[in-house]
Formats: sequence, structure tokens, C-alpha cells
Amino acid sequence: MKANKTSYNPNKNLTRGKLSNPFSNATIHSRIQKSGAIDLRNNSKCVEKNGYFEVKIIDRSKKLK
Repeated sequence: MKANKTSYNPNKNLTRGKLSNPFSNATIHSRIQKSGAIDLRNNSKCVEKNGYFEVKIIDRSKKLK
């Protein structure tokens, strides 16, 4: 029995797996960079409010690299 290939082949029909997750070939780090996500490492404060925590961003110009 052959194993299914996980890479996209333009000559064949799309599989259910590819349709459900079109970003499977991109790494999560590259997707986060492209989205312009703010880096929260040493750039946030946690404030407690009635049993919940709120994360306050210090500098919004710091983006993930």
C-alpha cells in the first residue's frame, strides 16, 4: 500500500487535508512574521482584574523578527 504524499502536486486534485489546512507548507514562524505580530517578550505587563489577567503591551512597534 502506498503512503499519501503530503506536498502539493498541481497536476492532481486537491486532497481533503490540503483544503482543510492550506498553510501546511509554511512554517508557523514565517506566518507569524508575515502577520506583523507584536513581540511580547520583555514587552508586556500583566495586570490582574477581578481574578483575570490582562496583558498590556508596552511598545507596539516591536515586531517579531
